Amino acid sequence: MVDGDGTILFAPNLGWEMVPLQHRLEEELGLPVTIDNEANAGAQGELRFGAGQHVRHLLYISAGSGIGSGIIINGELYKGARGYAGESGHMSINADGIECTCGNRGCWELYASEKSYEHRASLPSSKTPELIRHADEGHPEAIRQFEELGRYLGVGITNLVNGFNPQSVIIGGPLSDARAWLEPTLRQVVAKRTLPYHRELMEIRFAQLGSRSTMIGAAYSAISQFLSPVRVSMPVH
Repeated sequence: MVDGDGTILFAPNLGWEMVPLQHRLEEELGLPVTIDNEANAGAQGELRFGAGQHVRHLLYISAGSGIGSGIIINGELYKGARGYAGESGHMSINADGIECTCGNRGCWELYASEKSYEHRASLPSSKTPELIRHADEGHPEAIRQFEELGRYLGVGITNLVNGFNPQSVIIGGPLSDARAWLEPTLRQVVAKRTLPYHRELMEIRFAQLGSRSTMIGAAYSAISQFLSPVRVSMPVH
């Protein structure tokens, strides 16, 4: 969670709380700095330059070490009343589930991100690139893990789709590289559980920019902060 002054209020995966990151970086670099979470940056990247172009209502799901969401409403990034919107990884999908570092239980990211590897000791590796290699080689447990991740991703996406009624859901982050095994179960769950009126014109896509979504979105956010106040006046004769 990042506030409007660029302070990291809470980053459970990093163990950070109340870190004035923007101030520290600006002091160190002598440059203006823009701070945001990577899901918001990824949403901007895909909206402006990737799979979300020409879409006005978009959900970007970043799935990797955790899960975050970037919410685009009417073409603009939605941050909520105090700037904290999009923490969907800590949405409960199991009321009595696994305890999370955030203090909640049954958080979505414990079942649908790389965190789920910790609870499956039979896996050959706890690193996504290696798991993808094993799945490519036909390792049944790696394939089963990705299929299960896809199912849980579908559960959370269903809740978000029913709540926000987006035109498009775009899945990015490291786990999007496992699309071949995630996508079938993900789509099955969303098709089965989402309200029919919500999914009628809604599409699920994977990030067009791949791992670059966040970097490109972050660059856009920084540049737009510099350019947005600029106004050009032309003399009229």
